[in-house]
Amino acid sequence: MNKEQAEAALRSALEKIASGFVESLKTDNMRNALNTAQDIDGMSDEDFSSLLAERMSVLDEEERREAAKSVARKIACWHGGEDEPLSLREEIILNLQAMIKRHNYYADRS
Repeated sequence: MNKEQAEAALRSALEKIASGFVESLKTDNMRNALNTAQDIDGMSDEDFSSLLAERMSVLDEEERREAAKSVARKIACWHGGEDEPLSLREEIILNLQAMIKRHNYYADRS
């Protein structure tokens, strides 16, 4: 298996994991927000910002601050390149989704 095939296999696996995140969401609005992000790297900066804002709106204020810090750290530490299996935007969305899933878990327990 060459490098390109391995990257394609990893990307496919990660897309399956990401689709599992989408299915675990609690509301149709959340599901729709990620479903519209299929070509996340092809989005304009404005559309991506709107997607992030929409996704972060389900979090409380403290969680939004934490999410914003996480995004800023991800951007600051991003080394990107052709070796990376995920784009910066994909990593940001996956991290944010994990925070949303945690938020929903604790909200359901209350």
